[in-house]
Amino acid sequence: MTMLRHHDNYPVWIVVITNMHSIIIYALGVYILSRITWHLAIPYVAYVFVLEFRLLKLHCTKCYYWNKRCAFGKGRLSALLFKSGKQSQFCKDTFTWKQMIPDLLVPAIPFISGIVMLPFNPDTLLIVSLLLLLVLSTTVSGIVRKELTCKFCHQKDAGCPAWALFNK
Repeated sequence: MTMLRHHDNYPVWIVVITNMHSIIIYALGVYILSRITWHLAIPYVAYVFVLEFRLLKLHCTKCYYWNKRCAFGKGRLSALLFKSGKQSQFCKDTFTWKQMIPDLLVPAIPFISGIVMLPFNPDTLLIVSLLLLLVLSTTVSGIVRKELTCKFCHQKDAGCPAWALFNK
């Protein structure tokens, strides 16, 4: 039995799972922040869009999966919006934990805000949302990346700064 080494175009079911995973994290963030005030949820959504736009423009354009169906569905989307960059530039820079801070803030901002709010407004749905956000943004993210995405990625073998960071 031959094990699949790479996906040239990821199966649609993987793209659906990875996107649902992200959307649920974003939705939980919006819900938790809107429990405080919707004024916090609006900049949070804008922040998420800025991070996604940055990814599509600065990274996806240089990835092997530009104009292909990557595990996150962003390769094709990036091709619709931007010209291809040089794939050799994808892993030119070293990726550090400091550079991950903007991405780590996506679940951290609502989680910390919800924890701070909890003593003032204890609520079962808020507690469940916080726990779900924590599990999805840590354990489930690790499983999704390890078992569904990075495991079959061409770019990983060509050089991926995120792979190098997470697999030291």
